[in-house]
Amino acid sequence: MMDQNTRRYNYREEISKVENSAGHHSSGFGSLNCRDVRWSEEEIPMALHYCKTALSVIIHTTGELSRMMIEVPSQNIDRIERGLHQIHRASSRLHRVFEGLLLEGMHHSGSVCCIDPDSDLKQKVSFYRGVREAKIRYVAGKTNSVSKPRLIELPVSRLQWEFITDTLLGNAISYCGDQPPDISIGWGLERDQTGQWFHFRVYDRGTGIHKEDLHQIKQPFYRGRNAGYIPGSGTGLYLTAKMLRRCGGKIVIDSEVDRFTEVKISIPLR
Repeated sequence: MMDQNTRRYNYREEISKVENSAGHHSSGFGSLNCRDVRWSEEEIPMALHYCKTALSVIIHTTGELSRMMIEVPSQNIDRIERGLHQIHRASSRLHRVFEGLLLEGMHHSGSVCCIDPDSDLKQKVSFYRGVREAKIRYVAGKTNSVSKPRLIELPVSRLQWEFITDTLLGNAISYCGDQPPDISIGWGLERDQTGQWFHFRVYDRGTGIHKEDLHQIKQPFYRGRNAGYIPGSGTGLYLTAKMLRRCGGKIVIDSEVDRFTEVKISIPLR
């Protein structure tokens, strides 16, 4: 476990990286407004990585300080509370930068992307199988349409599609408990009275989500009560849900503790 000095160093180091990434856009990180600047296409992925890392460090530091409040003398609690307040302000700024970067991804890659679901998702499976000896089953796409197209045009950018799929698969792998991840993924097309929909589903037999957490799990910075020391920023599902709402899509999560979690996203096709 890291000592307090190491945590403080990492926290400041990661914030510094984001500041440096934004250096030529703004005189200071606190005043950065991503809606008023233009990031280059090459900067966005790296800045996103730094933001996620810094947010993860902030979440863990907040947890450590909260636990310290139980043990420290009462005269030091005010100091810890001030520290928590400063960390909250920093995380709020980071979150705005993170969200702005994803929106900026639309500026560079357009508001639509064409994907070959079978090829794209098989590549994801190949990559993630190397993480924690994951067992991942892929279910080829199903459709109730007359024909099954090879390419599908989604009303999200390529950056956003990659973020959504990586978030869902990353969560399934992270919250697997003590056993290797056991996951199945699949996609499908469906036509109903409102139009045609693209569905993507991730099912895992991991630690699950408490029922009390399900209605809050899509809130910014919220992490389930069984997250423990698992790295994370509490922003992935929130941003996924927000991106889906922008294009008229939706996300449905079902789970039982120590049994399974199923996440299904639906995106309307134009």
